Amino acid sequence: MCRVFYLFSILLFSLAACNKNTDQLKTSINSVSSNSIKENILAIADSINKISVRAQKQESLIYNLGDYSFFISRFIQNSEAVLYIEHGKSGEYGHTEKRYYLKNGMVILLEQSSKDNKVYLPFKTERTYYNKGQTVYSERREARTAGELSGMNFKQQPASGNILKDMKKLNDAMYQKGDFDLVFEGITEFPKAKYLILSKRNLNAYRAPILVEKKDNFIEAIATNPEKYLGRKLKITWDLRKPNEAVYVSGSLY
Repeated sequence: MCRVFYLFSILLFSLAACNKNTDQLKTSINSVSSNSIKENILAIADSINKISVRAQKQESLIYNLGDYSFFISRFIQNSEAVLYIEHGKSGEYGHTEKRYYLKNGMVILLEQSSKDNKVYLPFKTERTYYNKGQTVYSERREARTAGELSGMNFKQQPASGNILKDMKKLNDAMYQKGDFDLVFEGITEFPKAKYLILSKRNLNAYRAPILVEKKDNFIEAIATNPEKYLGRKLKITWDLRKPNEAVYVSGSLY
């Protein structure tokens, strides 16, 4: 009886060791695969960064929600979007930049760089890699200074977020659809500036201020009788100028 139990114990130990080795082998294979995919994706992203200098650039309005404001830049190469950038600021708390790299119309890399003045390690970079729409790997690094951050290695982290939801937000912001389908709210005047305000009568709605530097017939009509245009959809063209301000060029009713 003891001999049978002894032999059974050896068998269980051998099976456990075999399973452990198999798991280690799978992990090793997955690690090699992930590293290979990561290197390939980073190489493609580097190429996109280089061609974005001469690619067609499109920009959204500047949107505000609470203390967060942002606008979207989109880069087109050979009639295809290859890069979206969300430029965001959170008042006195910090800023963030999210870069979405695309290949064949699908996101392959999301790289987020941010500075958060509220935390001990304010500088952070996160990368999430995708293959055929599926998350492959996610990593991040954080430091007290920008100099420290650049010299640090990335560490793996659990993947989070919804890339399809992100892309819908980016495209809606570009085309002024969905949550960004804003209407005329009013004109705000300061001693040295006048802003055309677009928004919605919804809770937590985005607002888009547009600086009016010169009056034309359309602005004159709105300023004279703003109640008439309240809640109306406006077709506005603008220029995005530094420091990150949308400036009115022309307008009409839809």
